[in-house]
Amino acid sequence: MPLPPLLIWCRLAVLGALLTTPPGGFAQAPLTAPPQDQGLPYTRSSQAAALAEIKEGITVFAGSRYGYVRGHRVRLDDTDLLRTEAISRAGDLYVPAAFAAVILSPALTPPPVPADLAPIADRWVYAPGELTAPATPKPDASVPTIVVNGRTFYAFSALARARSLTVSTHPRGLAFAGSRKDVIPTDAIRLDNLITLFDTPEKFADPDIATRAVPILARQGKWTEHAKATPEQLAILDGPETVWPTAPKADYDYTGLDTRLLGSNPPPPGVYPRVLFSPEDIPFLAARVKSTRMGRKSLIEMEELFKKSWWDPSTSDGAVFKKLYTGDLAGLEWDAAPGTPLSAYPQQFKGQKPGIANSHVAYVPECLTSMALYCLLTNDDARGRQVAAAVANYFKLREVLLDRWLEISDSEFGSTYVDERGGVVSMGGNGARTH
Repeated sequence: MPLPPLLIWCRLAVLGALLTTPPGGFAQAPLTAPPQDQGLPYTRSSQAAALAEIKEGITVFAGSRYGYVRGHRVRLDDTDLLRTEAISRAGDLYVPAAFAAVILSPALTPPPVPADLAPIADRWVYAPGELTAPATPKPDASVPTIVVNGRTFYAFSALARARSLTVSTHPRGLAFAGSRKDVIPTDAIRLDNLITLFDTPEKFADPDIATRAVPILARQGKWTEHAKATPEQLAILDGPETVWPTAPKADYDYTGLDTRLLGSNPPPPGVYPRVLFSPEDIPFLAARVKSTRMGRKSLIEMEELFKKSWWDPSTSDGAVFKKLYTGDLAGLEWDAAPGTPLSAYPQQFKGQKPGIANSHVAYVPECLTSMALYCLLTNDDARGRQVAAAVANYFKLREVLLDRWLEISDSEFGSTYVDERGGVVSMGGNGARTH
């Protein structure tokens, strides 16, 4: 069966992890994770402890694209999600107009998270417009401003005082506005923990906190202990982000590009498939596959393999497939002993005997993915609906593992912890060094 592109990328990722692991890294003694219930940075209780510090006010941090309003995470801007950050100038922070309106708004109660998304409420991010009251006044002319890339930013402190809020700041870049004074903690650990709220997938608010708090990173040490950097280079890294010039759109040259091969426009919400292609693209893709010798050969190979395994209820794969698409999930268990890292849980079921030759692949989801593609290309709607139900039920079973994975803190990666069945899990293998 042809390898799906996702499997190829996964193999490359594994190779990358092996190549970037320090020599002897896996041979070192496992580290013990710090207590997870004391509100320490990068532990399971860190977010709740940090939010408790700022649950009544508005908090922003220099360089972050988010703020916190009564403990809820809010973007600073409604439109530019990637570049609009709080800017530090002359001891004050400046925020864009959208967040300035939030600070001035008389009503700051965010709407509830939709009921069907309640499980991810702790990771929900609001748009500024969701917290702004209709009668929100505009910033007064006395509020200091700066202009960055043609956009006006407003002084956080002046905006907060216009609402009669008390402002407290910290030299490391935090600013808080609320009804209490000096809410920003002076205790080093509590302060570190509060700053980690402003970490984003793109960068850290303060990378040194992770080096202090995550055992595997503390053992590794700061990067400057392993690589040389001149004072001039460090100054560039600590300075503002470089704005690189880009070619104007007027200079774009599409000569020779067949835009028809880019596919159709994204379908309306709720219509699937939609990620790599849309329903409108399927006839073109099917014709393309069937017009080539390799494409026809692949379809025949896939059909024959599925007939001898997943589509034959008398086989092990066929019995699993029937249970998955009918929703009869009793007896489908993962073959993993207590203490197995979540990243090492097999992607097939206890007692299942794969009917298709394979090596180190996520067997069940890979087969279902290929089967779904086959059904789309051959217009097999009846079996396609079975595959869709099987995929949904498979990941319902997998969801509990995903939830447990998300519960693991950064401080536990590269360390050990005790799982729900009492097994000691070592996170030092499988490339699991950090989130």
